[in-house]
Order: sequence, then C-alpha cells, then structure tokens
Amino acid sequence: GLLYKYGNIQELAKLLINVLKDNNLRERLSHGAVNWAKSFSWDKSADLMLEKIDKVIHEQIS
Repeated sequence: GLLYKYGNIQELAKLLINVLKDNNLRERLSHGAVNWAKSFSWDKSADLMLEKIDKVIHEQIS
C-alpha cells in the first residue's frame, strides 16, 4: 500500500501519478492487494465475530 498524510491532496496526487507511470510499482501493489484479500474468508470473519460476541457476553455476565 501507499501512505500519505490525511488531507494532503498534493502528496496523494504524486503517489497516484507514480502508480500510473511505474508499471513495476503498479504490479507489486496489485499482487500485494490480491494476496492480502486472500487472507479473508467468510468462515474466518464469522469466527472472529463469534469470538467478539462471546467476549461481550462474558463481560456482561461478570
């Protein structure tokens, strides 16, 4: 990913222009995003949600 200071439109524009001009950077970012997205699944998300719900319930009981 690319980071910029919130609200700094000039910095954001520079980053986006670099992505448009640099094929290697664009390719790396694309592959990184796909790999990151693969780490998510409905089962994993459901398990995390159930853990949070369990935690809240146990805190309410205590």
